[in-house]
Amino acid sequence: MSKDTKKALKVIGEILFLIVAVSAMVKIYYELKWMDLTLGIFKIEKEKKKIAKVKCKSLMFITLIGEDEDTFKDEMETYGWSFYSKYGRGYLFARNGEEVLAVRKEHFGRYAVYEIQNKTVA
Repeated sequence: MSKDTKKALKVIGEILFLIVAVSAMVKIYYELKWMDLTLGIFKIEKEKKKIAKVKCKSLMFITLIGEDEDTFKDEMETYGWSFYSKYGRGYLFARNGEEVLAVRKEHFGRYAVYEIQNKTVA
């Protein structure tokens, strides 16, 4: 088997593993969230991004757990939100007199998901 074939099979195997892991996760909060997380993981792993925006009913971002939390704070600043306090697993941001709380959750022991419930921040 050629080196390129082995590499292609490895990538396909990783993608299938990620799909199975995501679909098997217990923490599915509503329909199609697993698909959004899978796409976010794909962006992180294959496109070598530090952070990926996950589109679904609530605004979410996904990063590798090893990434600095400043990556998330910097991403929020691109949307005009200024970080001003950490509260447990939450991060408080303000913009034009409004406040939002982003909660950090860990998934699969490898990824951190930052989620802002019921708020359009973009």
